[in-house]
Amino acid sequence: MSSRGNFSGRIGFILAAAGSAVGLGNIWRFPYLAGQNGGAIFLMIYLGCILLLCYPIMVGEIAIGRAANSDAFGSYSKLGGRKWGYLGLFGILAGIMILSFYNVVAGWAFGYFLHISFGDLLNEPDFGGFFGTYVNDIIDLSSWAGFSNSNLIFSLIFMVLTALIVAQGIQKGIEASNKIMMPSLYAILLGIIVYSLTLP
Repeated sequence: MSSRGNFSGRIGFILAAAGSAVGLGNIWRFPYLAGQNGGAIFLMIYLGCILLLCYPIMVGEIAIGRAANSDAFGSYSKLGGRKWGYLGLFGILAGIMILSFYNVVAGWAFGYFLHISFGDLLNEPDFGGFFGTYVNDIIDLSSWAGFSNSNLIFSLIFMVLTALIVAQGIQKGIEASNKIMMPSLYAILLGIIVYSLTLP
């Protein structure tokens, strides 16, 4: 297997780790779940689970990866023998499962971005109804209009962009894109916070 390279420094690794940990789920779904399940109590239990469960697993995965300097299957195989290599396949499978729903949500984000860019949502009185129509358009592939307005094309764009970034390797692909996208994410979040504070 050819080497895909390493991160050039700590900043690149931290941004990549933050990008995988602080995803759309934390921004899009977490506030809703926190509000529906007790607010501060939910947050304390959530942080406790991160500290007791997620953090040790993350440190273990990083240690295994650094020691073996390989992919998930190769790392477990090098350190524990081939039978343990199959344990690494669960990590790969988890990534595929996560990508399957992120692909849909990212398609929604692309679609919304285009609708907002063309001013379609500026005077929209019912965002819930718009979202319902937008989601239902996903399965309306009977005509070109239905296809072009569906989430399928936007999800495909997301998959192609993801493949192009990963194909560039770690430094030129993942690290370089994270140095642009992660600061952009934080800038957008800061802008949303400032905007929300100005609302009546």
